[in-house]
Amino acid sequence: MKPYKAAGEIIDWKLTCTSIEGRKKPLATNTLNRIANGIKKFILNDEPYYVPGSNRSQAAFIITYYTETRENEVRGLHLNKPLATITAKGNRFGLVTVDLVETNFKDNFSTLPDCYGLKEIDGKIYAVMNPKFRILEPRELFNAHGFPKDYVINGNLTLKQLASKGIDERVFVKEKIEEIKARRSSKNKSISEHENFMQLDLFSAGLFESDVFSDVKVFHSYSKKEQIARVGNSVPPKMAQVLVEVNLPEYCSKVEHETSFLGGVI
Repeated sequence: MKPYKAAGEIIDWKLTCTSIEGRKKPLATNTLNRIANGIKKFILNDEPYYVPGSNRSQAAFIITYYTETRENEVRGLHLNKPLATITAKGNRFGLVTVDLVETNFKDNFSTLPDCYGLKEIDGKIYAVMNPKFRILEPRELFNAHGFPKDYVINGNLTLKQLASKGIDERVFVKEKIEEIKARRSSKNKSISEHENFMQLDLFSAGLFESDVFSDVKVFHSYSKKEQIARVGNSVPPKMAQVLVEVNLPEYCSKVEHETSFLGGVI
């Protein structure tokens, strides 16, 4: 069997972390303790996971937001291991990066400003400095859960794209309009993301031919919290596809399957 995908493979390394110092809202004490304990466990006492493209000048690990049961216990993850179970209750994973700065100090690193320890790598001594931190993004969680890269979490699709995926765009638009009307009639009047509301209303009423509105974009908005709730404990499209193919082969053809649409499986 092929090995599980390592956590380091699902991270978007183009996204930057923010220094743990000088934040407008300081990190919680428990978070700082998790970072410090993680540096000790995953950087100082283990072979570090080097940030891709950093030429070994940066290392990283994952901290997890679960209560430690023992003092100084580290509920984190090495990035060469698979990400732990993703739940629907929130994003429990944070990425920590540190700089590895070559130094001549060998013992007393306390004289180095903002140094979190010394690490010997290939016979050279490096100071562990400048810890940075961020919570994993929904897309990274979807990556870890096996969803394809083109899976639509939050974004625009045109009516023409709906039709190409086998969706009855007229039915979809009617349902979307009813949803918008319900939200506008509620106490919360701040409905600003549906700019094509009137166009879609006319389209669903049959006043215009569908090809006139084929390029109208339907915006489907999920907050980060909602996106995370949908990936947590979900069944990846590939898993659903394989289960159906195994159990109902007579209904499956050997063609490339559509796998995603607005948080659902086609």
